[in-house]
Amino acid sequence: MDRRGSSDYKCYDIPVTDEFKKYIETETGFELSVGKGKSDIVTLCENVCGANLSIGYYSEHKAEEYLVLAEWYNTLSIVKRMLKKPLGRYPIGRIL
Repeated sequence: MDRRGSSDYKCYDIPVTDEFKKYIETETGFELSVGKGKSDIVTLCENVCGANLSIGYYSEHKAEEYLVLAEWYNTLSIVKRMLKKPLGRYPIGRIL
């Protein structure tokens, strides 16, 4: 839960599988964001699949950065709902 915007997710260089992406998209309704970028999640997810979810912040890393609380609360609610269900296991994919 550390991503700008309100309805996307990003996996960075984590070799997640298509199955994991489908799980995230189905559970959240978010779309995969592609492109370059860096995040500490890459270090945190050396042996597990992971993704950063949008939480409603904008103008990141600038003095004008702000958070839309309704968007943050939406993502929080989604994650709480996900954690109430049995969690699947998603192995790391292979880097091609």
